[in-house]
Amino acid sequence: MVISIANQKGGAQKSTLTSLFATAIHYGMVKHKVAVIDVDLQASLYRSRAKELEAVMRSETEKKKLEALTEKRGSPLYPIFKCSHQDLRNKIVELEGEGYTIIFLDLPGTLEASGLDTVYPLIHFLFIPCYTDLKSQDSTAQFIKKINLILKGNQVENNLIDYAVFFTKYTTNSKLKDYDKFNTIRNSFNAVGINILENGFHESKVFSDNFPWTVMPTMIDTRMQKINPEPLFMEMFTFMKSKTTK
Repeated sequence: MVISIANQKGGAQKSTLTSLFATAIHYGMVKHKVAVIDVDLQASLYRSRAKELEAVMRSETEKKKLEALTEKRGSPLYPIFKCSHQDLRNKIVELEGEGYTIIFLDLPGTLEASGLDTVYPLIHFLFIPCYTDLKSQDSTAQFIKKINLILKGNQVENNLIDYAVFFTKYTTNSKLKDYDKFNTIRNSFNAVGINILENGFHESKVFSDNFPWTVMPTMIDTRMQKINPEPLFMEMFTFMKSKTTK
């Protein structure tokens, strides 16, 4: 199963959430063998893994923590590969042959990037982060239209099973389901047949500035507990399962 958290809006924490989701699965949120492919020319996620491992190795405490987690998991860290869009199809086939059952694609932040018209048809599930302002909602709607045009124009392959929108970087402390603004936006998406998830991902600089999010699971760090993304990930996984289980 090929998954991507993607949008054309920069700063929506696509790479952060991709790696956090992959990390949560790797450490047992669900039983799957997971890999990440960084298709972005900047390869920020691929480079982040190397930097994070280097930082962990400099701290005896963090190093022992990772060793204990690896021993408990019974396997090394999930891999993050760097890959061009030209080689992506073959890389996916290769990983599937090696038993990887969930493969995340970390994509460029713009649909105008070269080769993306050949990438999106390879994705089974697409999760689209959206801010709560009207400009972001319009941008998200335009992104979905463009994706649909790409998929309709692809005559060879279209693997997309379904997609869903979710809120990100919101600042309210209220629960999403109890907050009128979110309900209004949710209703506007539902009215045009777009799935929108109940859970979201709160704004936080902790993940981007301090946390080795491709290496460690979030809940072993007390800083993460108030903004734990696992309810969002479980909803994403349940969404996928509901679409693939007959």
